[in-house]
Amino acid sequence: MATTIAGYLVTEEIYESANSLIFRAHYPTDDRPVILKMLKQAYPPPEKIAWFKREFELTRSLRLEGVIKASHLTSDQDRPVMVLEDFGGTSLDLLMKAKRFPVAEFLPLAVRIAEILGQV
Repeated sequence: MATTIAGYLVTEEIYESANSLIFRAHYPTDDRPVILKMLKQAYPPPEKIAWFKREFELTRSLRLEGVIKASHLTSDQDRPVMVLEDFGGTSLDLLMKAKRFPVAEFLPLAVRIAEILGQV
């Protein structure tokens, strides 16, 4: 049986931090791919929920090329869930673990990341 989060069918877990879980998923009715980000803690305290909601609002307010777009906020079993665009990317952490980057590939990526962070 497939795992679902907030009505979305989860296809893979793509990242886990101390505070959150990130999944690749899709909505069953239109098969649209999305990224789901949710708090890791099963029953998060109000201050963590408030922090997560502020993160969502900030992400949603950013209209910059290269920054993931936030669609909406929903919930699953008393945990807030961010629904984000899925542009098919891979986390930098996974890329770095998967292969050694030649300088010619790494430097343009690092410069682009620095430019985006400067705009944020």
